[in-house]
Amino acid sequence: MLKSHTFKTFQVRPGSLDCREACLSDNRCQSYNFVFKGICELNNRTKEARPEDFVENLERYYMKKSSNRVSLGSIRELPAVSCEEIKASEGGQVATGEFWLDPTGTGNPNLTHCDMKAKDIDECQGGLHSCHSNATCNNTEGSYICTCKAGFMGDGRNSCKNTLGWNRDRPANSCKHILDSGDHKGDGEYWIDPDKTGNPLKVYCDMTTDGGGWLLICTFVFNGSYEIPALLQSHREIDNSRSNMCLAKNAMSDLNAHLPVSQLRFHCRKQQVRTLHVTTASNSSGKAVVEYFTGQTDTQPEACGSFKTMDDDNSESTKFCHRWGRENNQYDVGKWGHGEDEDRLINHPIFVVSRYHWVLQNRRWNCDDHNHHASADDFWRIFAR
Repeated sequence: MLKSHTFKTFQVRPGSLDCREACLSDNRCQSYNFVFKGICELNNRTKEARPEDFVENLERYYMKKSSNRVSLGSIRELPAVSCEEIKASEGGQVATGEFWLDPTGTGNPNLTHCDMKAKDIDECQGGLHSCHSNATCNNTEGSYICTCKAGFMGDGRNSCKNTLGWNRDRPANSCKHILDSGDHKGDGEYWIDPDKTGNPLKVYCDMTTDGGGWLLICTFVFNGSYEIPALLQSHREIDNSRSNMCLAKNAMSDLNAHLPVSQLRFHCRKQQVRTLHVTTASNSSGKAVVEYFTGQTDTQPEACGSFKTMDDDNSESTKFCHRWGRENNQYDVGKWGHGEDEDRLINHPIFVVSRYHWVLQNRRWNCDDHNHHASADDFWRIFAR
């Protein structure tokens, strides 16, 4: 049987030729399916035109119109989707000429020139495609593919939605804003405008870890050189093209003023050592950590009870939170930080003295270690949301 192309269904008398006669008398009929229960289905296509829709069905048999069949596209009442469909329907035996086409299925066909000598009809060049206005048309052998343009999401034909955060002209307030809108495309680059100035920033958003919605505020990947992260003095200097950067305390304070931070996430990995991966807890202790690193206070927060470990964390630091930090020249105080100022995020935010350190400074690249060498692609990243 031929599926999806029936335009008329009706009862017929058992053993009669009613189905055949009805097809012969209707110019739109190209073939018919006869249902053994005494039902006739008239089709406006043949299996040659639509071989992908010709399927086996034990309750029906298929018959092509035997005589006086009107060629597909030759009359307005029987438009084709494309010139290629006409060639397929007529077995390639059709002359170049004018044909009725309705590629979008609107019911308003147009008389269009078809060069039947060409191996393939380029629907994209001929304006015969049904792609959305915000999609691009890519010609293929016998057909075409519609793909939404960059910054748009949809099937390319019926919809291409201008998605939040995908384009410079429609920035979001934050990574979390994009996540909550349902428009995210996974981890990657997005546009946000936390200042609401009309001058958005292109940033990296982690949309998958621990619920997603994380903004990258510090990143460093070891490449064998003596480089350390650039300490940015303004949150507006965040740019996903930067491979090694970190916000200074003043920049964190500025970011928090425009985009209130509720959580921080610290993630580093040294292939020859371990992975340290923690996020601040959703409690008063975790809030104190955020306040310290965003410059709202200089009081170093208590470590234990202020964070939770991620699934890939296998660090030693997290087992000794009661020994973290330095305060007033005293070590093992059980607090975040080293008493430093602008470089709080990179200068010992987490450490157990002489054992397990997070530091990116003075040719030191420590991640839950004290003196192991770094390897290519070892990384340090900090996120905020």
